[in-house]
Amino acid sequence: MKKLVLILTSLAFLACSKVGVGYSIGTNQIESRVDDAFDFPRSKSKDVNRFLDSQFDKNKKPVFKKFKELISKVEALAQKENLSQEEKDQLHQYLLDYQKEMIALFKPSFDKVMQEVGDTEIKNFKDYSSEQISEKKEEASDKKSFKKRKIANVTKVAEFLLGDLTRSQEQQVAKFVDDHISFYIDQINMRKNFNDDLIKLYPQKEKMTDLSLAYYAGDNSVRTDEYKKARVVFEVELKSFIFALWDQKNSEQKEFFQKRLKDIGHEVDKILIE
Repeated sequence: MKKLVLILTSLAFLACSKVGVGYSIGTNQIESRVDDAFDFPRSKSKDVNRFLDSQFDKNKKPVFKKFKELISKVEALAQKENLSQEEKDQLHQYLLDYQKEMIALFKPSFDKVMQEVGDTEIKNFKDYSSEQISEKKEEASDKKSFKKRKIANVTKVAEFLLGDLTRSQEQQVAKFVDDHISFYIDQINMRKNFNDDLIKLYPQKEKMTDLSLAYYAGDNSVRTDEYKKARVVFEVELKSFIFALWDQKNSEQKEFFQKRLKDIGHEVDKILIE
């Protein structure tokens, strides 16, 4: 299943200035990925999608209520010219906590999907996983192209929030990606390990759900010792990179960022009063 938080929070909202539309896009993408991964027969697919639709509808306001709280915290910190290390760590923790809360909110969705997985579906998933991991490793083997795509992705998010980047900021993005290419490749291997472990757990459905929840919530229990060490380093340097971009913002970027947050906040308010 496509990482729920990735779609339902950051990327879904960044994909469209209308966050309600972004949420709908995320819903459709998740259902599509579930179908791709398990290739349920038509009757099961319709049943799973109906359930997922009901969960997305049920959770829409709780998701946006928490998202509004997150925006408010970011807005408050953004008013300050200089953030302390404690404040930077606090903001990072907000994001991690939000991820875990959103995953927990969608536990019934994970339960439903796993309940519907049978011998045929787990074989489909095994084939799907093998194909997807092979494709990702092949993409990563072309380091120049792989790096270019990563830079484009990071730049897209940064420019959504800050507007056009300065030359110095663009160089920072390129350096950060270049310094962490090996970690991005480690993420592919981590995904492979998760897929393999999920297959091994079948048909223990509860354990499959627990593993999925832990993986998508970013729980260290599902990470190898080597990956945990690499992840700690990556997250420390990611925080430094993000705040280095922020510290280099010019007056136009600061104004752009504040307006972007206000616009998103207004869109969220509309959803909350529906």
